[in-house]
Amino acid sequence: MRKRVYHLFPASAHIERRFRVSFGLDRVVRSLRSVDGASDTLETHLPDQKSTPVAAKREFHVEVTDRSVDFIPISQMAPADVEAEGTIDFRIRVRYGYLTQTYSRLPLKGDLYLLRADLRGGLLTLRLAHMEGLRRTPPAEMFQSVYSALQKARTGPPRVRTI
Repeated sequence: MRKRVYHLFPASAHIERRFRVSFGLDRVVRSLRSVDGASDTLETHLPDQKSTPVAAKREFHVEVTDRSVDFIPISQMAPADVEAEGTIDFRIRVRYGYLTQTYSRLPLKGDLYLLRADLRGGLLTLRLAHMEGLRRTPPAEMFQSVYSALQKARTGPPRVRTI
């Protein structure tokens, strides 16, 4: 197994939650694969003097740490590379764009989150840190998206219980 811990992960995270689980890290990776490429819309404001409200498209792109210094798309990660227990760091890029009145697509500054999943002895610790961006997607909403994906990825009796 390759080392999957990012060397610049911050010491303090914005959100840290612990869950008692009965599955391995492979299910965490599988659930984050379902988040990769997902998109939805949200109401936001343009960075102009009028703060014009627009309906923007939001896209999620998930990457996994490779050799503790770089990230690769989660779709390129082989399932055999994931052990049952350990630590894996993910980078979640949230990109925004909107259509102008002339139907030209313009990008907005995105958000960047780091997520650490640490599973030891049936205790899953998720730590989410906002690294850059304007927080159009607040950390609590981003964490809820990850948690929902983890709940949906269940295939059988294992449950996620909050501690």
